[in-house]
Amino acid sequence: MIEFVALVVTYGSESRVQNLVETISGALKQGAQKVFVVSNGVQYDINTTLSVFENKVELIKYNINVGSAGGFVGGITEILNSNIVHDDTYILILDDDVWVDDAFTEKLELLETKFRQKPHIWSMLRKNRESTFSNNWDRSIKSYKNSIAGFSLINKCVQHKKQRKNIEIAEPPFITWAGIVAQKKILKNVELPDENFFVYEDDAQFSLNAKRKDIRILKSKVLTLSEIGESWFEDKKSNSGYSIFYNSPDDAELGRFLYMIRNNVFLIRNSELLTSNIIYVTNVSIFVIFGFLKYGHGSFRSMKRLALIMSAIHDGWCGHLGQNINWKL
Repeated sequence: MIEFVALVVTYGSESRVQNLVETISGALKQGAQKVFVVSNGVQYDINTTLSVFENKVELIKYNINVGSAGGFVGGITEILNSNIVHDDTYILILDDDVWVDDAFTEKLELLETKFRQKPHIWSMLRKNRESTFSNNWDRSIKSYKNSIAGFSLINKCVQHKKQRKNIEIAEPPFITWAGIVAQKKILKNVELPDENFFVYEDDAQFSLNAKRKDIRILKSKVLTLSEIGESWFEDKKSNSGYSIFYNSPDDAELGRFLYMIRNNVFLIRNSELLTSNIIYVTNVSIFVIFGFLKYGHGSFRSMKRLALIMSAIHDGWCGHLGQNINWKL
C-alpha cells in the first residue's frame, strides 16, 4: 500500500486561505499521513487557519517570502531530515491552489508496479492546462541547448523529438514543483537547486539535477491534479509573457518576466545546455530584438522595459541572483 506525505508551499494574504485549506483537505482525503506546510511570509495568522487540521499538519514558518526556491527547497529539506518520514514513503509536492484528484494512491500504486525497476520521479498532469499528451512524442533536452526562455533559432527548423514507447507515459525534460511525486530515497539523491533563484527556473534546475543522476522524469495521463487560477504567462487570450511585459500599463508584476529571463540565462550558462557561445548570443539577440519589434512598438516606455530585459540578461550571465527589490511580483 502506498504511503505518502504532502508538502504545500503558501504565501500572500488571507485571500489565499480558502484555496490553501482545500489543498490540504484534498491531500488528506487522498490518504496523506501528514501535510507539511511552508508559510512563506504569509500576512495573516496561519496557525489559526491550520488549527482545524489538529496534528495532521506540520508548519514550517518563514517570516519573509523566500520565493519558490527557498520555500520548496526548505520544505523538501525538512521532510528529508524528518525521522517520521521513512525512505520508502512518497512525497507529494503541491502549490497552495491545487487539489489531488480521486484515487491518487490506487493510480500511483498501479503505475509503480510497472516502473519501479528504475529510479524515477512522477510529475502529475494538470487538468485543462497542459498539452503534454496532444502529440505522441516528447521534446528532447537537446532542443533547449543554447536557448533562451525555450527559444532557439535552430529548433525553428529542426525539432528534437523523442517518440514515445508508451503513448500513455510522457518523459518531459522539465517539470514544475506542483505535482512532483517521488519516494524519499529517490529525492535524497537529487541535489536541490540554489535558493538564490528566488522565483522561476529553480524547478528546471531540479529537473536537470535529477537527470544527471539518471533519474527518469515520468508523466501519466491518469495521475492528475486540478488547479485553481491561471498562469501569469497564459491569460485567456493565450498572450505570451513578452506581450504582457511590454503591454502592461504600469510596472506591477514586471518582475515575473524579468526573474524568468534572468534565471533562465543563469541556468543555461551554468549547465551542459550551453555548447556554443556564438549560437547562444545569436539566439539571445534574436529573442530580444524580435520581442521588442513585435510588442514594444518603439515607445519610450518600451525602451525602458527593453533596458530592464538587458539588465536581467546581464545579471543572469554574471550570476547575480537573489531577490531584486526593484522587480515587483
